[in-house]
Amino acid sequence: MDSRDREFLRSNRREICLIDFDAPNVASKLHELGILSKNENEMISLEEKDLRQKERLLDILPRRGPKAFAKFIETAKELRILKLYKILGGDPALYGDEESKVSSEETDKTKMEDDRTDGPPRQLPLKEQNPDDEKPTKDTVDTPPETETDGRPSLFGGSGKKKTKTSSTSEGDERVPLSPSSFIEAPIDLKECYAMQSTPRGHFILVNNKHFLPSSGMENYPRNGTDVDGAAITELFQEMGFLVEAHSNLSVYEMRKVFKQAAHKDYSGVSCLTCCILSHGQEGVIYGTDGTIEIREITSFFHGTNLSGKPKLFFFQACQGSDYMDSITPDEVMETDGPASEGNDITLPSEADFLYAYSTVPGYYSWRNSQRGSWFIQSICEVFRKHAHKMDVVRMLTRVNAIVSTKKSQTGQRASHHKRQISSIVTQLRKELYFFPMHGPLATYQGNY
Repeated sequence: MDSRDREFLRSNRREICLIDFDAPNVASKLHELGILSKNENEMISLEEKDLRQKERLLDILPRRGPKAFAKFIETAKELRILKLYKILGGDPALYGDEESKVSSEETDKTKMEDDRTDGPPRQLPLKEQNPDDEKPTKDTVDTPPETETDGRPSLFGGSGKKKTKTSSTSEGDERVPLSPSSFIEAPIDLKECYAMQSTPRGHFILVNNKHFLPSSGMENYPRNGTDVDGAAITELFQEMGFLVEAHSNLSVYEMRKVFKQAAHKDYSGVSCLTCCILSHGQEGVIYGTDGTIEIREITSFFHGTNLSGKPKLFFFQACQGSDYMDSITPDEVMETDGPASEGNDITLPSEADFLYAYSTVPGYYSWRNSQRGSWFIQSICEVFRKHAHKMDVVRMLTRVNAIVSTKKSQTGQRASHHKRQISSIVTQLRKELYFFPMHGPLATYQGNY
């Protein structure tokens, strides 16, 4: 969808949601027109409340390609939803004089609501404060970036080319694994930690989706810069002693197949499973090359006994909505202290030992630079390389949150310039998780930010 139309839907979201119309009926028509997938049509219908149905529709539409906005207007016209058709920019005169009349009272009310809407005018240019400053590299969410890179120099020499097949970290490596006690700086009670002593330490699965098919509605929005993220996080987990399995540009069917097969592997010889998905997304779903799949479906594959008691980590670099995040100035610093309570069950809940790290919170865009990669993945690589030998994963991800929160988008457009982001950690771990890199402290990451 054109950035101006996307911004128009965002700015007028409240007014659109207040209009009386049947969102599932609109979604069904958009599905017939090839704008919404069958899954997305059903997602809207399954929402219990009318408001949530409209919000879900407005969350999905910006991702459904360049024709989505025009087809939305066409649908409003065909279904004779006059107010929706008008606010989207249609000509009410097409309905005839009788239907196009709106009372002056309603007109005044509409004007009042328009005056109260948040958000800048559509696509207003941002005035440069200093013309001598170097023009910033553009940050992107889903709009086509201006530049692209296919990778970055390797941290340890070589071309840094992206690996697309399974690769072992121990192959050709004659170094002797170190005991954690040789490099941990502070005393750690290993009884309170997950056992991370196996060789290899764990299994790392990467799905890196850059290009998309027309059926996804995202064919015009390649994720330029994602190769930088893929190379960086692959090298990170290889250096930490993980067996890496990397995939690129998978369809929904292929993603399902990869994770189902991974869920049934024998993990008796490793201590941990980590999955990382780099793609487009919406709230609760992630994109394959041809459509969306629910995040919950992917993670549900890993509830089997073959991973019982072992940490299962999931990293998601993807949008979770279509809102921009602004800044606020805190009045005071607030802290909460206190340990989490522990259960004494011998059997474990099926959701135990999971950790989910998201690049943003529900409802918001996630930023990615077309040359330097995403804020989230680059921050992970920076923090983990510096602290993985001495700090547990939750503390490291908290530091990632802090770094991501300091960044501002550079787009050159007032609607999206200097917007913010905060990553999110959802932890169901029962113990502290230290990666205990097999060969001690890692090489410092010469990051892109």
